[in-house]
Amino acid sequence: ALLSASNIEYLKWDMNRHLTEVYGNAILPEKQGEVFHRYMVGVYKVLAFLNDKFPHVRIETCSGGGGRFDAGMLHYCPQIWASDNTDVFSRMAIQHGTSLAYPISSIGSHITAVPNHQTQRLSTLKTRFLVALFGTFGLELDLRRLSPVELNELSQYTAKYKELAPVVLHGKFFRLWAPSRLIDRHAYAWMCTCDNEQEDIAAVVSVFLTKTEPGRYLPRLRLRGLDLASNYVVEEIFPNTSMRNRNTGQLEMTGGMPQWQLGKQSIVMSGAALMNVGVPVRLSYDGDSSAFVLHRHRNPVPA
Repeated sequence: ALLSASNIEYLKWDMNRHLTEVYGNAILPEKQGEVFHRYMVGVYKVLAFLNDKFPHVRIETCSGGGGRFDAGMLHYCPQIWASDNTDVFSRMAIQHGTSLAYPISSIGSHITAVPNHQTQRLSTLKTRFLVALFGTFGLELDLRRLSPVELNELSQYTAKYKELAPVVLHGKFFRLWAPSRLIDRHAYAWMCTCDNEQEDIAAVVSVFLTKTEPGRYLPRLRLRGLDLASNYVVEEIFPNTSMRNRNTGQLEMTGGMPQWQLGKQSIVMSGAALMNVGVPVRLSYDGDSSAFVLHRHRNPVPA
């Protein structure tokens, strides 16, 4: 009745009560082992009914964070809440690991407030956006508490998400860096590519630093999934503007000139160079991040 009488397009199916001491009064003793399976089949029937009757309603499943991630539920519900842990540093590991088995388009991810209510850690709005970008993307914070500067920044991120979403949600996903590999140290790097040659955007890349080690630098970021013979316009989006205070040496998050990773906002590089040589990435503090959008270069590069 609620879905029929109201303009509802999104439903969160949150089932945090895990089944214990499962049995059924109407089931024979020798059939008690079937109760849990019968219950799940019943859940699937309910979801199938809702999908059939309300095809416009998107259902997101959830249980204790990511406990509802299973292929059976994904058949009926296209997205699943990855975890109640929304700290951006934790989310890098959570979403990275979840992507090993499930598509990016199914991983529920939001921009949340800081300090994080669970870890009390701080992070930039930019990094929270880039992590949420590689998922279903949503806002989980009180907009009334944001400053005019933050609201303007958030509006830019939301617009950029709408532009990049087709590539992220429907493209091929590559895990370029992971802290589990010693060579990658304390950094994640994710990339999505679009194989449709008619589309302008060929790839989206983001890099995240989880822990700063003074005097150590990240390796060159070698991309994947590109055409070796093609050329790409590599555009950096939302460059860092941090700066060192001349008097104290303290790192200040804003106020400086844009720090382009490649020396300027965009350059043309071949797929061969991007995948074999890579691009330099320098990140300065815990939670620092950088992002690139690769556009297909329609004109030949002068010799």
